[in-house]
Amino acid sequence: YSKNSTYDTYVGTGWLIKGMDQGLLGMCAGEKRSIIIPPFLAYGEKGYGTVIPPQASLVFSVLLVDFHNPKDGIFLEHLEMPEFCKRRAVTGDF
Repeated sequence: YSKNSTYDTYVGTGWLIKGMDQGLLGMCAGEKRSIIIPPFLAYGEKGYGTVIPPQASLVFSVLLVDFHNPKDGIFLEHLEMPEFCKRRAVTGDF
């Protein structure tokens, strides 16, 4: 939210730190989730330059706007917070 923009990435394929990959799996389009990532699933003992200190736990507030997996041919025309969802984020979603 603080960046006021969306972020496109692949889920479960190693593009993200391990904790974020794990945190996004199983989300529904329209779902909001707080993801707390311990150091061993983030940047560990080294941190990330001057931006993230060593041994830092990371906290993210995530809203999954939409997903696309080239293998499934599904797309959303209207986004609404579902009571439950049949399609959840899986490895390879973009």
